[in-house]
Amino acid sequence: MATPITTTTKTNFFSPLPIKPQRAALMGQKPRAMGLKVQASLKEKAVTGLTAAALTASMMVPDVAEAAELSPSLKNFLLSIAAGGVVLTAIVGAVVAVSNFDPQNGMIW
Repeated sequence: MATPITTTTKTNFFSPLPIKPQRAALMGQKPRAMGLKVQASLKEKAVTGLTAAALTASMMVPDVAEAAELSPSLKNFLLSIAAGGVVLTAIVGAVVAVSNFDPQNGMIW
């Protein structure tokens, strides 16, 4: 037989933590109107631009553009993986549907 819960455990069950003074001071500040602003240096912008230009120029070369395409065997391999995922999803969906359609109470007769 279970013992009843005493009143001391009921009162001690939920005791919220006190707010720290540092956190309260931060919450009292005004929020920034613009939010977080990301700034990049001129050097970072130049490197990003040069990288994009080099990638675009390399795709203009026919050999590089040919290498970037999918070969038929790689395409078929990726499609077979996708088809296997579809079949696996259908099997799991069927198992879930049947288990929801015919629930068991734990007694087998």
